[in-house]
Amino acid sequence: MRIKEVARDLGVSPTYIRKLADAGVIPHKVTQGGHRLFDLAEARAAFRRRRDLRVELELPLAGLEEDKVWDRLEAQAPPRHATEQAVRIARYAFTELVNNAIDHSGGTKVSIRWEVRADKLRAEIGDDGIGAFERIRIAKALPDHRSALAELSKGKVTTQPDRHSGEGLFFTSRAADYFDLQANGLRWIVDNRRADFALGNSSYVPGTLAMFEVDAATTRRLSLIHISAPTRQAETSYAVFC
Repeated sequence: MRIKEVARDLGVSPTYIRKLADAGVIPHKVTQGGHRLFDLAEARAAFRRRRDLRVELELPLAGLEEDKVWDRLEAQAPPRHATEQAVRIARYAFTELVNNAIDHSGGTKVSIRWEVRADKLRAEIGDDGIGAFERIRIAKALPDHRSALAELSKGKVTTQPDRHSGEGLFFTSRAADYFDLQANGLRWIVDNRRADFALGNSSYVPGTLAMFEVDAATTRRLSLIHISAPTRQAETSYAVFC
């Protein structure tokens, strides 16, 4: 059967089936003409077998090593269906965010949620520190948290230059397909799928909550990702949401 017929039978979009096929979740063959062919019974069985995996942890920051945390998550909820490129981007983003909590938050613990879904890899990292924007505001003697966010978006901010490049948050915001950072009453969203960003209010307290998503079927290579701010980021006005 063709991809449209399989999608209609399973009640999802052809694009979604294509992603699952590319990720190896649903078996298929490719004709000489480049068309995907599916066995409907196999497609149904594979679609039923797919399941979301989730791991939630709360860990003390003292003595924490981000690489070991990643290894633990990957063992408990392995992203077997995701592309190698997707896993590399997710690993980079996750370890950068946990490293940021360890080195910069000033907190005592970190809460982690790792989700492996059929279509995406998703992680949330929350700490109980003083908040990313407050940390930058103090270190840079800035007037407010919005000024701190503006500095962070440049990609060269650090509050401990001897311990970290300070570019981790910025690079993560560009590497992931979707990035969401909340701290000190502000919420900064970078949507690289649309080359757009937004700034709004956040009620998350205390500390910093960072979230990212990576398309499980992505073929983007981490080493080739263009690290630059979205075009709208040059504007002085912000889209505000609730």
